[in-house]
Amino acid sequence: MSNYIPVWEITFNKKSYKPSADPDEQDIIIGLPDDEAEKLLELGAIKKVPGGKRVDTPSGEDKPLDRMNKAELLAKAQEMGVDANEAMTNREIVSAIEAKAQE
Repeated sequence: MSNYIPVWEITFNKKSYKPSADPDEQDIIIGLPDDEAEKLLELGAIKKVPGGKRVDTPSGEDKPLDRMNKAELLAKAQEMGVDANEAMTNREIVSAIEAKAQE
């Protein structure tokens, strides 16, 4: 399964996902079954986003957490084994990642 962002408002698992002009606050849809995702992709209701990939700056160093958007933060959290989800704010995800890094 991949991660997706909504192009227009949709509901999945009793949660509403809305598009955002601010990429830092964009809702991320996680766990959408492939058959449903395929239909929504064909309709243009969602877009696929890369998930679980390392986020690097052009210089090859990790991008600072405060410069990452929500999709990047969730991917980083997953990479580090941090319990984070799309309902959390960027600040909450950053705090969780920083706490894990200090362990």
